[in-house]
Amino acid sequence: IKQDGYTFKFVPKELITKELCELAVNRNSYTFKFVPKELITKELCEIAVKKNSNALEFVPNEFITKELCEIAVKQNGNIIEYIPDKFKTKEMYRIAVNQSSYALYCIPDELITKELCEIAVKQNDHALKIVPNEFRTKELCEIAVKQNDHALKNMPKEFKMDM
Repeated sequence: IKQDGYTFKFVPKELITKELCELAVNRNSYTFKFVPKELITKELCEIAVKKNSNALEFVPNEFITKELCEIAVKQNGNIIEYIPDKFKTKEMYRIAVNQSSYALYCIPDELITKELCEIAVKQNDHALKIVPNEFRTKELCEIAVKQNDHALKNMPKEFKMDM
């Protein structure tokens, strides 16, 4: 396990200890999903998620906290899709879009704001195509085109004339 944490998967259950779990997850966060439920701790969950935000999928509900969700979203904005609703806030959405413009896909339409759209487009001009029409302003389109003129194809026709 010191060489390859993935070998943890093959350790007989009766030999698994809390220390062995920590070693394995530190070496390879993917092994977190093989940790017996009775050996999962808040600390082990944090180690796993800090190593790989996708480990959040295997964290038992009783260990999911707002802080753990923030750790995951700061690494991978698209993980916002798997965050429990009770932890989703405007700030969490902002962090998600800051990390990945495509997190905009995961935000309910009624919570998308002009600010989130600007963050997404400033990060990635291709995000213009996922921005709801009501937020595709001339200014936002100009931001996208300044980064990459291919963004013209995602612009409303009325703004193309001015570019």
